Amino acid sequence: MANRAYLLSSKSADPQALDQSTCLLEATYAIPLFWMALFSHDDLINLATDETSAAIPYLATTVAHAKQRFVARNSCLLQYFVNVESYIPQWQQLLSLVTDPYLCGQVAEIVAMTEGDERTVANALAFFEKPNELTLNALLRVSGLRDYYNPEQRTLRTDPVVHYLINGVKTAAWVPWRDPDEKTQSRQSVTAIIGAPQNKPWWKFW
Repeated sequence: MANRAYLLSSKSADPQALDQSTCLLEATYAIPLFWMALFSHDDLINLATDETSAAIPYLATTVAHAKQRFVARNSCLLQYFVNVESYIPQWQQLLSLVTDPYLCGQVAEIVAMTEGDERTVANALAFFEKPNELTLNALLRVSGLRDYYNPEQRTLRTDPVVHYLINGVKTAAWVPWRDPDEKTQSRQSVTAIIGAPQNKPWWKFW
């Protein structure tokens, strides 16, 4: 079974209020690069649940903060990932369409892939404030881009899978949606902005 992460918008500040959330994008075996640019290391929180005594890690922030961070971090993104510039306008457009006040990343399954070491994810999130070898390596690991990154040229290899590791993909797997009409509308909006490469089906990459 694949380890997945989900990027959600929500009407509630509680990341567990899933009935008030809308799934924007999904990722498999990674937290995509541009998702990471929306959050800070202070946004990595642990919440207790009724089902288990172990706390579950989430990413949670306001949409306003996420928008501000993404714009502020464009220069850092382009300094260390010089060929992602074409992706930035579509992400700004996606963020402009989010009307909910909160943004949440369901990332527990990805944290589990780091053998439960949340410091790896925290270091990856700290990259945009403190870019160095440690935080860059953590970011490349968590985003799944390590094998596609040229450190000398600071570029990502041209490969269809890189599209997903930067953005994530639309999904129908996450539940619950608020209602069928909104589900369709949300998916169509995201698909129009974050289009998938057409030369291969997405499932061949995972």
